[in-house]
Amino acid sequence: MKEKQEYIEGELRINADGRFMVKNYELHCGDCVQLKLCGKWIKTSVEAYGGEYYLVGLPELKAATLPARIKV
Repeated sequence: MKEKQEYIEGELRINADGRFMVKNYELHCGDCVQLKLCGKWIKTSVEAYGGEYYLVGLPELKAATLPARIKV
């Protein structure tokens, strides 16, 4: 039997330090996150370059306020 996966779900936000957050969980380099785009969950991760945080494979995406979830 498959084990049910637990997620924290909420809006992806950018805090005052420029880091991504889902609810009260701050994301760091290497953290995985799933974003809901066009009705499907898309897997990506957080990285930083030159003090700016971005989503791998989606560098131009302005991700604030997108539905997001992370595994706990």
